[in-house]
Amino acid sequence: MMSKRKHTDTLPDDPPQFVAYADYMELFNHVSKLTAIINELRSGIIESASKTLGEKIALTCEPLPDMSPIGLPVLAPPVFDEVFPQSIFPTSYASVTSKNAGANPNSVPKVSSFTPNHLDKLEIAREAAKLIDKATRVVIERFPDDRNDKEQDTKQLRILQNIASSNNLPVPVKIHRHECKSMYRPLKVQFESSSDRDSFLHGFHIARRTNPDILAMPSKPRARRDLTRPEWETLRASRKHVYDENKKAGKTIFIMSDINYRVNKNPLPFL
Repeated sequence: MMSKRKHTDTLPDDPPQFVAYADYMELFNHVSKLTAIINELRSGIIESASKTLGEKIALTCEPLPDMSPIGLPVLAPPVFDEVFPQSIFPTSYASVTSKNAGANPNSVPKVSSFTPNHLDKLEIAREAAKLIDKATRVVIERFPDDRNDKEQDTKQLRILQNIASSNNLPVPVKIHRHECKSMYRPLKVQFESSSDRDSFLHGFHIARRTNPDILAMPSKPRARRDLTRPEWETLRASRKHVYDENKKAGKTIFIMSDINYRVNKNPLPFL
């Protein structure tokens, strides 16, 4: 008696996937460089930044461990060359094997070691500290400015702290003027965190329409976040576009949104 068995097709396993050894080494070297740069950056910030920032980085950002040395390929290039033509390999792999074959048939590409001696740790730390400071800073433009008043910063910090307290906003910790030739030098206002910065910035936009201290200022102050140079160029271009188009239309068809602009759903007469 013949037994009946259900016929099933066995699907072949997916073929293993490989990457050229030279390409893998390129990725390995790239990650090694990034690891070294990040560790140098961390050390530089801890050494040269403010005490508060240095302690925060030391506690929250652990140093990255060095990568283990890369091993040799499972099959050396000559074994592949004897079985398959070089044309079936990626260009980078074929070029490596052909270069090494003449000198030493059993040689394989070596991993280059990376030593970040060319990096200026202090310069990296300074740039990183600048970006971190910018993330916690508001810039108020057209705030009254008397260059002859040596107590101005103390007085205006108190004004801003009172505005913050009366509107339930985060209180700034310090201020300073950005030196330039403008009639009203930009006033840089520092906060404890970027979330405090964002909350104050949003609240200031509302408070300046109702707060008596701000309304009494003929210069009509406005606030923004502290910007990098590319962001500043974008802001200038956006403001110019908004002004030109609104003036042409006779109404506020565009309004600013951070450093960009958007269509105003409820335009008002342009004054």
